[in-house]
Amino acid sequence: MTKALLALTLVGLVVDVPGAHAQTRSSAFDLPAEIEVVGQPSPGERLPLVVFLPWTGGEAREMFDAARGQMPFGRYVALLPRGRFEREDYLPAFHRFVTWMEERVLADLARARAEHPIDEARVYLVGFSLGGDTAWALLTRHPELFAGAVVLGSRAGARARGAAARMLRERGRRVVFGMGETDDAVRVRGVERAFASVRASLDAELVRYPGGHGLPTPDTLRAMLARVLR
Repeated sequence: MTKALLALTLVGLVVDVPGAHAQTRSSAFDLPAEIEVVGQPSPGERLPLVVFLPWTGGEAREMFDAARGQMPFGRYVALLPRGRFEREDYLPAFHRFVTWMEERVLADLARARAEHPIDEARVYLVGFSLGGDTAWALLTRHPELFAGAVVLGSRAGARARGAAARMLRERGRRVVFGMGETDDAVRVRGVERAFASVRASLDAELVRYPGGHGLPTPDTLRAMLARVLR
């Protein structure tokens, strides 16, 4: 084999290796979130804030639209990060994606506080699939900030350790994990491990509902939201 042919062969091998392309930060993280006030607050009222997170191929507003009729309160602030993310946006290094979303959400929360009367004790996370993974990861990273999370269809791979785990427990943070009864076995095992790791120390619940990788019925979603956002 000539040197030129060998060089071309090696180049081809490098180009064809799966995952060789670097995971890049989506330009959506440069866009401020939508912030929507639901209901008409009374003078001097402090409002809860709910961060709705996007699932793979969907937008945060779709999660918001699915949940807004099931919320346990009529007046609140909805924070909707922008972007429609695919697997290449959050894999192979999911922690990078979470860090980018974390930076975006923290900046948007600061803006929400400046513009609206937010109740700092009632800031929550709600997400399905990718959104559920992200919600659980953000809760474990910031137990001082988020009062709880509704985590749907997620393998819940993040783990709270050390000071974060202690703060989750001491501050009485709440989490409901929801999973379709026939969802993928990897997701089921993941969420069962996450639930087992916190059930003794947190106000936590695991709800199995009919169906596969999808949202629960409105009644079930309403009960789950009420359990966390009370």
